[in-house]
Amino acid sequence: MSSSNKPIKQPMKKIVFIALAAGIGIIFAVFLSKGVSAYAGLISVLGNKVVRNQAQVVEAIPPAPQGVSLGKSLKDSPLPERPEAVLPPPLKEVTLNFVGDIMLDRSVKKSVEKNYAGDYNALFENVGDLANADILFGNLEGPVSTGGRKSGSLYSFRMSPESLSALEGAGFDVLNIANNHIGDWGDLAFADTLDAIVSNGLKYTGGGWNKKEAMTPVIIEKNGISVGFLGFTDAGPTWLEAKDEAPGIMMADDPDFDQIVQNASNQVDILIVSFHFGEEYKKYNKRQENLAHKAIDSGAKIVVGAHPHVIQAIEEYNDGLIAYSLGNFIFDQKFSQETMEGLLLEVTVNKSGLKNYSKKLIKLNDFFQPQIPTSYVAD
Repeated sequence: MSSSNKPIKQPMKKIVFIALAAGIGIIFAVFLSKGVSAYAGLISVLGNKVVRNQAQVVEAIPPAPQGVSLGKSLKDSPLPERPEAVLPPPLKEVTLNFVGDIMLDRSVKKSVEKNYAGDYNALFENVGDLANADILFGNLEGPVSTGGRKSGSLYSFRMSPESLSALEGAGFDVLNIANNHIGDWGDLAFADTLDAIVSNGLKYTGGGWNKKEAMTPVIIEKNGISVGFLGFTDAGPTWLEAKDEAPGIMMADDPDFDQIVQNASNQVDILIVSFHFGEEYKKYNKRQENLAHKAIDSGAKIVVGAHPHVIQAIEEYNDGLIAYSLGNFIFDQKFSQETMEGLLLEVTVNKSGLKNYSKKLIKLNDFFQPQIPTSYVAD
């Protein structure tokens, strides 16, 4: 093969390639032209539809009320009034005042007859604020009667019926009768006492015409709060223990003590248990502590004690309050300063329990009138 044949074949290949490329370019140009036209048509159709929808939306908007400008800013529009916060009402409360032993016989009676013409109201002229409490409670240390027979004890008390009207006038509401002197003049004087207390508008606790009454709490309702009272003696007299069909008083060693207190607690918002317990003229002992704690554990909120004739400690225990002895409120034991003093225990309660308490010293003057020194508050 000669070299003259090669120049003839190369130009032919270039011509074919150029022709093919030109054809493809023409076809692409035609397609592109039609695609742009189609795209423009699509855009035109969509645009027309959006305009029509906007017109429909505008037509659907209701006209603005007369005198109201749609262009008015929010800060110019009045804000809706916020409702005032409604606070729960405060819990209702009851105020309670407690005093200790009340004995209006013997030298006290003689002083009233000699110095006040027999008017027992004079005894309370220096403690008028006692009646400011919703409920006033004390221990009545002996029977109120003109009858009966003396038991033979060297220290036997029997108070005049006129003395009870003075207690009522001083603001007393409930008197404990479960104590060692209530039987000093026998069954008859005890029965007279029950009648005399009620006839003078007062209530008694710690005893009754039978055991069912004696173990039932005395209930006083104040300000929508029910307050109950029970009374027990740990100092006798055991012969006067209440029976199913016989009058008498409640004993602290009653085998059903826990259940009696619990049942009473279930009937009231606040239960007070009164004890006549302890040793005279001494500090409180373990026996008192056990009984008081048992009462609180069984449902009592307040325990108040009497009998020692001197002031004993106050204890806060298991959400309850215990005053082991409030000492003497009115008594004729002039042989010591301690026996011529007592405590006024002021307690505020609500349905939830104890709110607060305070104590004030009470001093007896030479005429056996209790008074609260203005310059002294008990520790």
